[in-house]
Amino acid sequence: MAAPRTVAVTGASGMVGRHVVAALSRAGMQCTAVDRARWDLRRWANDEELDGLFSASDAIIHAGAAVPSPGRPVADQDILDANVRACFCLGDWARKRGKPMVFVSGAIVYAAAGERALKEDDATTSRPDAGLYGLSKLLGEQLLDSLAAQGLKVCTLRPPSIYGAGMPETRMVAAMLAKARRGEELRLLPPVRDRISLVHAADVAEATVRALKKEAWGAFNVDGPNVVSIADIANACVAVAGRGRVIAPGEDTSRGSLKYALDSGKAAAAFGYSPRIGLEEGLRRTMAGEL
Repeated sequence: MAAPRTVAVTGASGMVGRHVVAALSRAGMQCTAVDRARWDLRRWANDEELDGLFSASDAIIHAGAAVPSPGRPVADQDILDANVRACFCLGDWARKRGKPMVFVSGAIVYAAAGERALKEDDATTSRPDAGLYGLSKLLGEQLLDSLAAQGLKVCTLRPPSIYGAGMPETRMVAAMLAKARRGEELRLLPPVRDRISLVHAADVAEATVRALKKEAWGAFNVDGPNVVSIADIANACVAVAGRGRVIAPGEDTSRGSLKYALDSGKAAAAFGYSPRIGLEEGLRRTMAGEL
């Protein structure tokens, strides 16, 4: 298959979707942006409706999802409709129309979230820490995998925690950065040694474009450059903002947990994936609204 010239992106107005649209533009590819105004993923769309949205595109990047966050709950029905039913609806249409697809899932599907160097064939779980949202991502993967057995060409990407321009301020990284920009104190509560892998949305977006070009079908981890602690994130926010102050607890004897440290070797071999954006650069880009 020749490299796609026109790519449709669901969730185009969301954090990941915005970065995907920008990455496609940098790659010289045309983009059909499909946001909620064009298709609300909570609503079933028949093949004729999907023809009107996607038939002019050579491929699809499915970045749209209903994502709950602190202070922004999402109804269970909306999560299931947007993240499971719409995933099958779009995947089945793509299979019938011979359109390849990239699905942005997440490392939340893994059972052993606290182990280092998780690989794509490690066990997944129907009881993820992220609750119904995490389960919806796993169900989406499983539905697309069943369609792949019927001919769908699909690449599933599993990033850890994603941050970048456009993320809601209810998310931890955005909330810390906003406080630092206002010159406020960032008061940390133990355990501050908890570590998590962060990946910038631009790195995830670049992975979607590379995977399409290389026709890399299957599941792939797309990790960030390193794992960081809560304290690391807070200190980086203050450094980037040039304001604010981190107030750490006087004593924290906890060892700290680790979440979603991935092995991205398979993606590196298949389509040359390597995370480019470190924490401070990523925070600067987030603060500047840079895609």
